[in-house]
Amino acid sequence: MTIAASNSFEDGIHAAGTLTQGQSVELRWELFTVPMSDVELEVWYQGSDRFTVELVGPNGAVLAIVAPGAAPAVLASGGQVAVMVANRLNDPNNADNNIGVFLVAGMPAGVYTVRLQGTQVTDGRFHAWIERDNRFQSQFPPPHDNTHTIGSISCGRLPLVVGSYDAHKPALPLSFFSSAGPTRDGREKPDVAAPGHNVLAAKSRTGTGAVRKSGTSMAAPATAGLVALVFAEARANGLNLTIDQTREVVIKAARRNPPSGTKWHDRYGIGRVSASAAVQAVINLTDGSGGGAATARGGRKRLSRKKK
Repeated sequence: MTIAASNSFEDGIHAAGTLTQGQSVELRWELFTVPMSDVELEVWYQGSDRFTVELVGPNGAVLAIVAPGAAPAVLASGGQVAVMVANRLNDPNNADNNIGVFLVAGMPAGVYTVRLQGTQVTDGRFHAWIERDNRFQSQFPPPHDNTHTIGSISCGRLPLVVGSYDAHKPALPLSFFSSAGPTRDGREKPDVAAPGHNVLAAKSRTGTGAVRKSGTSMAAPATAGLVALVFAEARANGLNLTIDQTREVVIKAARRNPPSGTKWHDRYGIGRVSASAAVQAVINLTDGSGGGAATARGGRKRLSRKKK
């Protein structure tokens, strides 16, 4: 029901651009140290386009050239796979095309170049991401494009995707790490934000211990607790809220200022979650003051909060 937006806003993991017919563009991929785990860079582009991909190593040697839809290029070292470059067409989930570049642990540090060439272009837009590495994060060089930095699992349509802000400060600022939307196809994620900065929470496996951490993975559980309160109030009043109705309750109850204005914010979402306002919205449904209704046993009527 709730998913963390990710903590990659300042990590330099995203790049984007547009290719024209016959044009090429270079993405520079910086590995600051010899990777201790496998690393991955992926590029997504429109299904109507065709890009050829070329991988150049830190020493300037061309490691692989893969045409769109061709078999992946695999380089071995010591009898083990060291590099793989794939250029898949028509992904089964979205019909778009995907380039994947994989380097195994132990590959040389330095700057790798991923060169894209537009061989058949009708749209030309592309987005590239470097997968998270908890030890030594590789990145694209500055200036960084910090948009579209939410996690891949944070792009689902139904979950509540949650960013993080610092509830300890009067201005309630965003956490520096909290990732930004939107999704690659332009959908508005994250949905909301919750306290996730310097949070004291229960420590798993201890039974009685506590731990203080920061991250959107601290904000998402807070929102899950809010959803539990919404479900409890609904259940106590004989209501079964669908996931769409639950999302609407939580999102419409979100607070503003920050963020300013009335529109979706690429890191706060619609606003900061409010447990009291969300529970009150459910109460309004049961006493008829909400202007809408949720039917028992999972009806799908839309909700609307009473204006105050």
